[in-house]
Amino acid sequence: MHPDIRQIEIENDKFSPIVLECLLFTQGINFPQGYRLEKRYVYDYEIEYFLYSTGGMMIEGNEYPVRTGDIVFRRPGQLVQGIMPYKCYLICFDLLGNTGKSPHLYDFSKEQEFQDYYINPVLDAIPHVFHNPYEERYHKIFDRY
Repeated sequence: MHPDIRQIEIENDKFSPIVLECLLFTQGINFPQGYRLEKRYVYDYEIEYFLYSTGGMMIEGNEYPVRTGDIVFRRPGQLVQGIMPYKCYLICFDLLGNTGKSPHLYDFSKEQEFQDYYINPVLDAIPHVFHNPYEERYHKIFDRY
């Protein structure tokens, strides 16, 4: 966890997410098995939905295998690294809608201020990586956007 991150307890009724960026990452399928992207810090909340994967994800020093249909949930301040190959949708969001970050100017790969790391029973229950039992339904939802 990045040392500058603030951890704040919040109630469920404070959630008011704003999508900052939504993109389709396809270049990952061109990398060889086991190739690692550069490590980076997560600045905002992120969800990835994997359309194809035989790779994995390093989150805070722990390596997680990621398969087609899996979902990865990342929190601000986490140190992460993608392990190829994979193809996915990425959604970055402002959980409370209060960071002032503009979806029109947002770039998750550029250094910026960290969104607060919110402590909440609902958020705390979400694992870093989980298998989606309704893969086809999620794929259709993500394809619409």
